[in-house]
This record gives sequence, C-alpha cells and structure tokens, in this order.
Amino acid sequence: MANKLADLPAVPGHAKIPENEAADLTAKEGAALIPPAPYKSSYASLKRYAKTQSLSAAQSQWEKVAPQSY
Repeated sequence: MANKLADLPAVPGHAKIPENEAADLTAKEGAALIPPAPYKSSYASLKRYAKTQSLSAAQSQWEKVAPQSY
C-alpha cells in the first residue's frame, strides 16, 4: 500500500454558539454530580427486609420490657 495523504478541510467547532455553550455548561455540571446509588432491590425484597427488621426490633423490645412471669 502506498502512503497517501488526505486533505481534510477545517471545520468550525461549536464554540461561541450560545445554545452550545449553555449545553456544554449543563453537561459539565451534570458530570460533576455524585452519581446516584444503584438500586438493585425489588419492592418485594425491601418490604420483606422492613418486616424482618421491625419484627426483630419488636422482639428485642419485648425481651427488655416483658415481665418475668405472669
């Protein structure tokens, strides 16, 4: 293969176009934000977890306050 040079015309960028400058600023602000935590739990699993935690807390509380005998 022979080495060939291609002539590429200069293409003006998007600089100094107000709408593009605003879009660039918005994109930079968005990129600087802390990404949200990934939510991998389903509603059902969260509900099950909440139920288990509340039952466990109730059991612990009952063990603290329950009378020794009736």
